Amino acid sequence: MRLQVGLCTLSLIFLVLLLEPASGYNIVCYFSSWAIYRNFTAAKFDISNIDPSLCTHINFAFVELFEDGSLFIVDPWESNDDGEYHGFQHLAELKQSQPELKILISLGGWNEGSKNFSAVSADPESRSRLVSQTLELIEKYKFDGIDIDWEYPTLRSAAHFEDKVR
Repeated sequence: MRLQVGLCTLSLIFLVLLLEPASGYNIVCYFSSWAIYRNFTAAKFDISNIDPSLCTHINFAFVELFEDGSLFIVDPWESNDDGEYHGFQHLAELKQSQPELKILISLGGWNEGSKNFSAVSADPESRSRLVSQTLELIEKYKFDGIDIDWEYPTLRSAAHFEDKVR
């Protein structure tokens, strides 16, 4: 079994190397904030484990959205400079070895759903708050942009299909 897993992993690495950024494609890698807490040693994954040469973009998952358009950093200890881990700072440092790397913050995700996205998109004041808080987050932590992971806007809130256009 280990041999099969090892061969599969090597095959995937080989494929990723074949599709290096020179190919003209974006290779987007997600880093989940909870990966550092995994108890199983082989599954634990830290920012220091990321090889930035394998990605054109790294998306930090996730920041949550409140109904009023404000943002919530899910794990302040792990993510920001008020905590002990300084995850956002460590992500920005990856650009020292790979200057063309783009670091983005991912907003939403499966747990977020579409309810708050619909509420924010329907209200001009909430949209404005989302934009200003997003820009503050990007500037403060040197992100290159934002990935909006609005999962299935029409599936959970079909009555508000037009929201994703706003």
